[in-house]
Amino acid sequence: MAFSAHMRNVAALILVALMAACTGASTKEDSRQKADEIPANYTVQLKFIKRIKTDAQPKQVCLHPDRNEFYVVNLNNGGGALTKKLGPGTLQIFSLDTFELLHEEPARTAVECFIVGKDRLLYSDMFRDEVVYFDLSTRKVLARSPIKPDSIRNFAGTEYRFMPKIIEPVSDSEALVTLWLGGMARIDFKQGKLIKHFEKFCALPRGILPVPGSTDVYIMCYGVPHGPGEIVRFDVQKGEVTSRIRTGGSPRHVVPLKDGTALISNLNSGEIYHFDPSTAQFIHKMFLGGGINTIDIDPSGRFLFISQRELDLVSVIDIKTWKVVLKQKVGDYPTGLDVSYDGRYMAVTNFHESSLDLFEIQYVPASDEPR
Repeated sequence: MAFSAHMRNVAALILVALMAACTGASTKEDSRQKADEIPANYTVQLKFIKRIKTDAQPKQVCLHPDRNEFYVVNLNNGGGALTKKLGPGTLQIFSLDTFELLHEEPARTAVECFIVGKDRLLYSDMFRDEVVYFDLSTRKVLARSPIKPDSIRNFAGTEYRFMPKIIEPVSDSEALVTLWLGGMARIDFKQGKLIKHFEKFCALPRGILPVPGSTDVYIMCYGVPHGPGEIVRFDVQKGEVTSRIRTGGSPRHVVPLKDGTALISNLNSGEIYHFDPSTAQFIHKMFLGGGINTIDIDPSGRFLFISQRELDLVSVIDIKTWKVVLKQKVGDYPTGLDVSYDGRYMAVTNFHESSLDLFEIQYVPASDEPR
């Protein structure tokens, strides 16, 4: 897609990243320019490119920084809960050039994806209780990692008990995985092995935020309706909770910033938090509402993109001013969202429409009102 004149001028400032990560808390530091390198009087706008048909209930999207592909994981009506074969969920691979479907990999119920290298991707299969390590070049599964010991029984008639969600790599071969119904797992995804299962320590854990300079992590505990919404500090070495911050609502997704702080979404309270994990303090809180689902930051570290599933919107906040600078109408029930590592594209999945909306991000002089 051709850039506008404004976009070409600003894009020259942006460092293109080849570090691969999506969905989890790992930063896009290799691609981020300092926020003050974008002129202070500039903002973003979105140019619609295409609505792309996906399988039913697309949950998350990952844009590859190098391969000119993007990946969509689909629940496909959750039918995988009561079947012993793969499907009806899928991992779908699309071309970013032609938008055609290049490959479809059957899964029980795929929910999250995370790019871990030029040719590798992880995705969680919720109703198989496993994380899949996938080769993007050969389109083959390399390993399947269980997230619980064999001694823990599944629900009757199923092959799951804990439902893996967010994946956060902690090395080139290991990752932490939050389990919707049962704590957290540490896996060796290259070997397809469970290293340790941590028993339930909060209600419905979601996003993972590593603590800088520590092996501890903060876990976003969704809570509702099974307990309180809270942010829990967890000592991975000892396998225990060291502190709890009650937030109410449902803390959900995490975006780390280059300065070591992080942005956190809270779906049921409708808030965005700016949080300092080193001090366990909230720097800023902003109410937005609308069923905040997924959040992601552009490479400048300045513009936060937010899917609001109750309003069918993607909103953008300038975190230098904490003002909404854009409200973009999208499809029905926007859920997963990803900003490309070069800051050129934003993609959002429309959960109830079985589709994905792809936009070009353009940097333009700001007007007085959000569009």
